[in-house]
Amino acid sequence: MPISTKLDYTLAAQKIAFAPFEFQAAKAMIETGILRYIRKNKWSSISQITENLKLTEYGVTVLIEAGIAMNIILEKDNRYALSKMGMFFVCDKMTELNFRFTDHVCYKGLEHLGESIRKGKPDGLMVFGKWTTIYEALADLPDNTRRSWFNFDHFYSDQAFPEALPIVFKCSPKNILDIGGNTGRWAIECLRYSDTVKVVIADHEGQLKDAESNLRKENLLERASFYPTDFLKGIQKLPKGFDIIWMSQFLCCFSEEEIQNILHVAKGSLGKNSRLFILDTFLDKQKNPVAEYILRMTSLYFTCFANGNSKVYHSNTIINCIKKAGLAVKKETNHIGLGHTLLECINPD
Repeated sequence: MPISTKLDYTLAAQKIAFAPFEFQAAKAMIETGILRYIRKNKWSSISQITENLKLTEYGVTVLIEAGIAMNIILEKDNRYALSKMGMFFVCDKMTELNFRFTDHVCYKGLEHLGESIRKGKPDGLMVFGKWTTIYEALADLPDNTRRSWFNFDHFYSDQAFPEALPIVFKCSPKNILDIGGNTGRWAIECLRYSDTVKVVIADHEGQLKDAESNLRKENLLERASFYPTDFLKGIQKLPKGFDIIWMSQFLCCFSEEEIQNILHVAKGSLGKNSRLFILDTFLDKQKNPVAEYILRMTSLYFTCFANGNSKVYHSNTIINCIKKAGLAVKKETNHIGLGHTLLECINPD
């Protein structure tokens, strides 16, 4: 509902002021089973919920009352049901993964967002240990934190890969350099898509161990190899001789200056007929305000946890970096998956 009156603005401001209360109330209603119970048992009473979930009447009452204020629970004659918005917390995969990412990865550390802004460093990461970036910490994060990070990351890219594959393989590549290949999901998709293509994954050593393990499980290790490097420490060269260089959700992990350097180095690895493909999400290329909102909030994760100097960019920012690196965009394909853009780049020299 659009905000139009002073009271509307006041309520919207209070919802931000009490946002942690809303989040924790939703978490408690999920973990106690209240939301799932009233979804299956529409228009239940407090006493029914209390008896079936073995909770106190007081505890159920305060959570139900909060849920009403949050518009996720409906009330009629002292009985309760899920609202349409409440259904998203028990039925919608994206909401579930975003919620867990916020809870397990970001919630505690976001207290240090202001410090991260002032220092240009991901100070929120200190809640997990002494690391300079989250990428070097991934292998050692608590299990639920690590799982929620990867689930969040994979959910969005997984939706885009099926549409990107035919575009990338249109030129029948024999070999692909997967820069920032993470746990090997794109490499696995490529090796499944083609019986002959070979893939080299370039990434931090910790991620490469996961990638190797995942490729082994899929019996695809024979056509895969690995190039350990830490892009956040700067790179001077990359291996050459590839038909395709691939970067998926990768450049958003770096500052503009770092992006230009990475693209400049990548240019040196491109052959005459090679292609560089960049798959990423851009603020100005989203189909709806939901996607744009998620991306704008995700930028704060990069600030507070990832590295302290990157974000989700506008497309023009990345295209300008591409041009400054001496490359050219041959084709732009928007609205891939849930909101990705695929940039096909060439070396015009």
